[in-house]
Amino acid sequence: NYWNAASFPNPSSYLHFSTFQGETSADISFYFKTLTPRGVFLENLGNTDFIKLELKSATEVSFSFDVGNGPVEIVVRSPSPLNDDQWHRVTAERNVKQASLQVDRLPQKTRKAPTEGHTRLELYSQLFV
Repeated sequence: NYWNAASFPNPSSYLHFSTFQGETSADISFYFKTLTPRGVFLENLGNTDFIKLELKSATEVSFSFDVGNGPVEIVVRSPSPLNDDQWHRVTAERNVKQASLQVDRLPQKTRKAPTEGHTRLELYSQLFV
């Protein structure tokens, strides 16, 4: 099913959308396949807040964000390269209690949210994919 698929033929290719609406919670999932060892899947910025999903290396996917308490990063490391031109599934979730990241069927990584401080993700720029 390719009705919502996108292809990025060169490193400077991107799509942009209106600001990501995920102030208190967000669920993001997608499939990717690439031969490139690193790249940003999506990013949206605020004054200090941000949300970002990226392929940090051939074997690492990172989900990072800041809701005003300082940056949080969750990294899933794969035992085999993810830039193998095969389909891989990424699922990231964030709410006021915790954040999680899963790649394919690797163990899900989870981080609890700080018990005090900010909880709302305040973004203003366009969402870049």
